[in-house]
Amino acid sequence: MWRPSTQSQEAELRLEMSFQTERLLDQLIELRYGRQFGGVLLMLARAMDRAGRGAVFSATRSYDAIEHWLTNPYAFDQAEQAAQIIFDGVRPNGDPSFPGRAGFSSEDYLGVDAAVSVLMATKDPDDLHRGVDEAARNYELQDFGRKVNQLLGAKVIEQMRVPELRAQRGKAIERARHAR
Repeated sequence: MWRPSTQSQEAELRLEMSFQTERLLDQLIELRYGRQFGGVLLMLARAMDRAGRGAVFSATRSYDAIEHWLTNPYAFDQAEQAAQIIFDGVRPNGDPSFPGRAGFSSEDYLGVDAAVSVLMATKDPDDLHRGVDEAARNYELQDFGRKVNQLLGAKVIEQMRVPELRAQRGKAIERARHAR
């Protein structure tokens, strides 16, 4: 392998490697989630990261705190506001209710089910299948939960709240009723 012989060559090599890494990450996100949603994820990540890091630094004046903004209520709120503005900015026009039917069914809370399932799997991956028949177990979700659990770390996992599914479904149905 070629080794840089000067500091400027090493700096150039490191800069090029960081650009390659960023391009690879963008390509991986696009491959996994598709072009459009990959773009939304990148917007969300940038806005939330900037808001969260900036807010925690403004509040604490601590560079150490920047990496842990998820545990600071003020910084988290600022990141959440940034995410909501991104979602509002890309929201399509039109009626968001399930097309072609009256009344309510499981389609009215697909998002709730997906979010609660991810929170459950992340909060306690080993408890995900307690009381669930073997045929209904989702091992891919459990593996995902383990991975994210490790990424978030004990402090964020400890502060996580997993909402009760039935209550969240009720809230989703009420929102759908009021939207009509």
